[in-house]
Amino acid sequence: MIPIQDSQNEHWDLFENAATYSCARSILQKNKNNDTLTTDHEKLSKSLTPMNSNVEKTTVGQQKTLENLYELMSTFQSVLNETRQELKETNLRMESRIDQISKSFDSTRHTTQQEKTNGQKYSRPTSAASVKSDISFRNQATTLTRNSVQ
Repeated sequence: MIPIQDSQNEHWDLFENAATYSCARSILQKNKNNDTLTTDHEKLSKSLTPMNSNVEKTTVGQQKTLENLYELMSTFQSVLNETRQELKETNLRMESRIDQISKSFDSTRHTTQQEKTNGQKYSRPTSAASVKSDISFRNQATTLTRNSVQ
């Protein structure tokens, strides 16, 4: 309603404000009595539904991440076990080889000690004797070759 005079305009605005306030107040009072919690819960549920779906997506993503991590850990564990087994086998081979070398070394040392204690029964070749035997061997080979051709 539009008043004819400006003074009535102020009165009319005050009346409209009071009426609107009174009407709004009665609606709120009525809703309070009728189960406003359900209405608020529905509004809240509607606003939280997108949030819940995001949480579910995050949870699904986290679940996939956990599954991937579990798979990686299983793979890592199997590789680690294989590597550990290979290292054990390599270690056993090395220990066996070291034992063989030790036995060979002990045998050589024992033989050397026996030669020292027996007073060198066998004479060691000298460099002059070695050169003579090399020359005589060459001559023998040459002589044999010449004789076989004739």
